[in-house]
Parts: sequence; structure tokens; C-alpha cells
Amino acid sequence: MKYLIIALLVIILWGCSGEDVVNVDSIPPAKPDLIHHLGDTGDGGTSSYPGANYYNLSSQPELENNGIDADDEGDFIQLKWWNLPDTDIDYLEIFRFTLQDFQNDSLDFVTKIDSIDYNNQTQYLDMNAPIFKNLFYFISVVDEAGNYTYSDTVCYKLLHQPSVLGPPSEITVSPQVMNQTEFSWWEDESGTVIMYRLLLFDENRNLIWQYEPLDLEDPSVIYNGPNIDSGTTVTWRLDAFGHDLFNVEIFDQEFTVHSGSESAERVLYVQ
Repeated sequence: MKYLIIALLVIILWGCSGEDVVNVDSIPPAKPDLIHHLGDTGDGGTSSYPGANYYNLSSQPELENNGIDADDEGDFIQLKWWNLPDTDIDYLEIFRFTLQDFQNDSLDFVTKIDSIDYNNQTQYLDMNAPIFKNLFYFISVVDEAGNYTYSDTVCYKLLHQPSVLGPPSEITVSPQVMNQTEFSWWEDESGTVIMYRLLLFDENRNLIWQYEPLDLEDPSVIYNGPNIDSGTTVTWRLDAFGHDLFNVEIFDQEFTVHSGSESAERVLYVQ
């Protein structure tokens, strides 16, 4: 009986030996292209003439498409990348490390902070980003066959989220009262903020007005922008900026680490 089983195994193995393995995907996905910090809404503008606006640059008008940046929902960092061309992507892995850990030559300086199913998304929100740290990110794209490719690296330093005081959200004002409305916020106590920028948008995310106070110890301003028509929904927030860190070398590549944060957005109705 034993010899019969061995003979059958030999026949089976011999029969399979001439068959080639087909349809095995060994091609890794295209390299993901993360978006470095491109700038901030209002760059280059003045109190009277708003500057750059990174909204309305994609099919998602609510997305400020300026690369890796702070997020207004909290002490969060928004990581962004260009569309991934492969059609068989299974999931993404998100990695993060700090400049300090990298410079300390720690063997485990990189941390995988998340693994997420891929649903054609082009962004990831790090809701556990430490503040006041020079953070570096990269991702891995894994296809259904298990092939993977690492992205490039991007960086950002998150400051503590600014706290705005007034006006309250969801209030209604007339165009006349709008021109007398005071915007105010808490002063920075960390010593890391070197500039504030107040931003007002209409319902289409067009930038109506911006204000950059020269005195950080004067945390308020009366609206002094163009007249706003009745029927306009105004969204506003306060951005904070810190010192940039230049000429940071990581893996033989030089980086500039930008720093900042965004307050929660508030809405007021002009009627």
C-alpha cells in the first residue's frame, strides 16, 4: 500500500512539473508622490488684497490642496498625495518619524502609525501627531498580490491649535454690523508663534479678506475688508505660523520643515 501511494505521488508530481506558473503579479505599484508643503492660503497678500488661495484646486472644494499641512479639526496633520495610478491597490501603510529620533541613530526611529484600506483616497489625517516636533512622513502602497512600493518623504511641524474667541459661530449679522464685527482670539503662551493670519472666505471658499497683526499681543481686530453682500455665508479661521527649519538632511536629501496650525473654523451669516 505504501508503494502504491508513493507511485501516485510521483505520477502527480511528474504531471505538474511541466506546467508553468501563470498570472502571478510580481510588479510593484507605481511610486506614490506625496505633496510637500506648497504654501499657505493668503501668502503674498495684504489686509486689503488677499493672497494665494489653495482651495478650489481640485474636485473637493473643501480641501485646501497645499500639500502636507495642519488641519482645522484639531491638533492634526493632513498628509496628501497625488492620485495613485494602479487599479489593484489593496491598502496603504503610513509611517512617521521625528527629526530627533533620526539624529539619535535609533534603530527603530520609524513608526508605522496606521494601515488603511485603499478607496481611491488622496489624503490621510494624523490625529495623533505630537506638537512642537519636526515630523517626517512616508507611505507604502501594497497591491492585492502583496507587492509594495514606498513613497518619498515629506515633513511638517505642528504648533498648538489657536483658540478663537469671537464672534460666536452660526450668528447672523447685517452688512452694516459686519463692518463693525470684532474678531478675537487667545494669545499664544507657548512662545512658538511668530505670526497670525485671520482668513475670511465666502461659501465658495473664495478668500474675502485676510489680516496679519503686527503686534502678537493685540489679539483682536475690527473687520476692515470689502463690503459683504447680504446672503453671504462667511467662514473664518485663524492660522498660526512658527519658525521654519532649513537645510535639514534626511537620507541625503535636504528638507525645509515648515510649522503652523489652524484654528477651528466658524461660520457667520450676512443677511
